[in-house]
Amino acid sequence: MMPSPVIELFIEDALQRNNPRELAIGYMRYETLRKLNTRRFAYLNKLNLEGRNFDDMVDEIAAGTFDWSGMAEQEDKQ
Repeated sequence: MMPSPVIELFIEDALQRNNPRELAIGYMRYETLRKLNTRRFAYLNKLNLEGRNFDDMVDEIAAGTFDWSGMAEQEDKQ
């Protein structure tokens, strides 16, 4: 399967800027998000809409330092 033209443009742009770190961070974030279940992704989206930085939260999840306890508290209120 060939990547879409838009994806090809993003890849070419990153390669032209010779920024493998940016590519690695993007890949790490993508893999982290891809593995979330829908409930966790919805919670992440909720926090983002409340003002938390999305990339920072994804980085915390990848590092294993994200605090999911608020998700349990939210479910208890329902």
